[in-house]
Amino acid sequence: MSRLGSQKLFNLRDLRSSELMDILKVLANRRFADDSMLTDEKGISGWEVMNELHSKQWEYHPGWKFQLTQVEVHLESLVACEDVKRIAANSYLATGKGIRTLEEWKKDDRRHRQGVRIQYSIIGLTAIIALASLVQAKVIDCLIAW
Repeated sequence: MSRLGSQKLFNLRDLRSSELMDILKVLANRRFADDSMLTDEKGISGWEVMNELHSKQWEYHPGWKFQLTQVEVHLESLVACEDVKRIAANSYLATGKGIRTLEEWKKDDRRHRQGVRIQYSIIGLTAIIALASLVQAKVIDCLIAW
């Protein structure tokens, strides 16, 4: 498929709005991956965050300005919380506090997903017990062929 054809398909989808933790993940991953960021404190721009989140095709999407503005507002919010440090006019760097916040969020998310799995297991087990009770009470005639 040509670049133009793939861009048309990309433009048909809505760009998913980026959440704060997605942006913080990009900043933290870039900081861990690039040794120079640990010493030089070279940051990452909102433009580069968008490239990481949506690939370079986002630049040609009709709603690109809105999404870039949204990411920049989220970055400013992270700066206000001191999870991210502004290095230059449009350059940001994840701080130690931001990495700790991200780790706590991952732990809470893992606990939440585990709780959801437990709830679904309880629902399934309740359904099995209800079915077994109906069979035992002979409400449901169960023919077991041995």
